Amino acid sequence: MSTISSCRYAPVTNDDLQSIREQRIPQSTKDKVKWAINLFRNWHDDWKMRVDDILKVYKSVDEMDSNDLNYCLKYFIPEIRKANGERYPPRTLKEIIAGIQHFYCYEINKQLSIFLDQEFFETREILDAVMKQSAKEGYRKPVKRAAPVTMETEESLWTNGVFGRGDGKQVINTLIYYFGLNFSLRARQEQKNLIFGERSQITLERDDDGFERLCYIERFSKNRSFGLHQSRKEPKMTFLYANPDESRCIVSLYKFYIQHRPESHGLPGNEAFYLTPIPNPSIQKSGLSRLL
Repeated sequence: MSTISSCRYAPVTNDDLQSIREQRIPQSTKDKVKWAINLFRNWHDDWKMRVDDILKVYKSVDEMDSNDLNYCLKYFIPEIRKANGERYPPRTLKEIIAGIQHFYCYEINKQLSIFLDQEFFETREILDAVMKQSAKEGYRKPVKRAAPVTMETEESLWTNGVFGRGDGKQVINTLIYYFGLNFSLRARQEQKNLIFGERSQITLERDDDGFERLCYIERFSKNRSFGLHQSRKEPKMTFLYANPDESRCIVSLYKFYIQHRPESHGLPGNEAFYLTPIPNPSIQKSGLSRLL
């Protein structure tokens, strides 16, 4: 009887499978879904206790079918308010309903679409009307946008010692800023996802004309997870060219950082691209002065 090579397969348990399924959903989405369904549960508990002429659905939230849910949502959407009594903004109302739908589809495996199914036609009408009323009353909140960094601000970061290569903190600050700017890295997580070593998303290369540059190839992001429905999507690829001004050349700074950064030595914890700068850069390890 032949023995299957253990290196070809990585055995998984039922617990492993459950963990894999849960990992496909971002934690931020889980938090929003939990908040939305708790809001619906609390409203439903209160709604059942009221004395009025409205017919109530006394099933638990988990037991409701599409007709029950549609009936409850018709009352839920116009009634819910913030703790201070104000209406929710239009976009938040839609996110609440999306969170409730996510709960039914992924938490208790009831396949339904509040935004598409015929059973929820009345819910969509109510949602549309309440969102418009909320906007009309001035509850529409502006979309948050990062303030642009001016050339003057960027120059001051160099002249005031925030950017540079004088110490480890300056190097890290400079790389984070210019990698985010040139590679279109969104927020903190995509910076944290950068890997050091052979599997790094960033490589040093020369183009066809011999100009030195850094090449960034996207591996995973919020909008590009490359899962079942994005398998044909091409990863984002961007370039950062060397600057003739050596003192402010990010390609040169990258090489300086790589030269001084300790090797990973195959340890999983050392794969992160950025490391915390050591308090005293003059400390020597194994005869080598380390920047970090």
